[in-house]
Parts: sequence; C-alpha cells; structure tokens
Amino acid sequence: MAANSRFAVAVHALTALAYRGARGEAWTSSEKLAESVRTNPVVVRRAIAALVRAGLVEAAAGRGGGARLARSAADIPLAAV
Repeated sequence: MAANSRFAVAVHALTALAYRGARGEAWTSSEKLAESVRTNPVVVRRAIAALVRAGLVEAAAGRGGGARLARSAADIPLAAV
C-alpha cells in the first residue's frame, strides 16, 4: 500500500475513533473501522499498530477489545499522524 493511502486510512481511523468516543463507545473494533474506511480489517490493524507506536491510540486485544484515542482529539495534531 502506498504511503499516502496509509496516511488516509490513519486519519480516517482517528476521526472515526474520535466520533465513536464522543458517542460513548469505549472501544471500536478493527472490523467496524474497516467498514467505515471500506477496506480490509488487516489494513486497519496495521494502521492502528502504527498509531499505537506513535502514542496516539490505545489498543486492547480479544473479545470486547479494539482501539480508542489515547488522548483528546483536540490534542492530536495532523502532523503527528
């Protein structure tokens, strides 16, 4: 996947996590994020892994797990992605 596609998936995932977090969802699965981005869940998992390494997202494995923002969306500059 091209670098610009990874960036677009990462930004979309962060936006979806911010939206779902504001609506009260604690964790969002990679399957739900993949539906939103319209891509394979594996692509989303790779993007989430990179965002976890950057400290922007927290992730929990297993049933009931998923991803959520590690800090407020207002505190995440686009340059950090």
